Amino acid sequence: MSETQAPARAAAVERPAPPVHLDLALPRALPGPPPGPAERAELGALIDAALDALAPRPEEARAQALAALLARLPDAGHAAAPVPGTGLPVSPEDVADFDGYFRVRRVAPARPALSLLRGLVQTAAAVAALMTRPGLSPARAEEQFAGFRAYALLLARTLDDAPAGERG
Repeated sequence: MSETQAPARAAAVERPAPPVHLDLALPRALPGPPPGPAERAELGALIDAALDALAPRPEEARAQALAALLARLPDAGHAAAPVPGTGLPVSPEDVADFDGYFRVRRVAPARPALSLLRGLVQTAAAVAALMTRPGLSPARAEEQFAGFRAYALLLARTLDDAPAGERG
């Protein structure tokens, strides 16, 4: 391999890093207080940005768009939320081990709707980073991202805020 080919190959292999963890709001933290008008407007704009980032496009471009969106999402005011009981025969330590292995961070968000959107973008960014690897089915990837888009539209409807493309 010539010296001119090596940098080009290295650049092609470089991929965005997946998020370190997934923020998972505890069910007792949902649905939470309804957002006020200013927060609804902010969430509407962020949902529009998420739908844009999730749109069909080459996998590298989608992964970059989602990573950029994740980097600019505001904090949802998370506080660590230990799981008090699961109804299953497991100890809190077992739950903590499971969460650590799967990189889940259970949270009680001050802004639950933003937390749900952030969790969606975290998950989509991780999947997008995986889909940049060779050998994975583009058709399966598109099915996955169609599901992410449907979730974002559902979140917009729960806020009574249709995305820009669906606003009358």
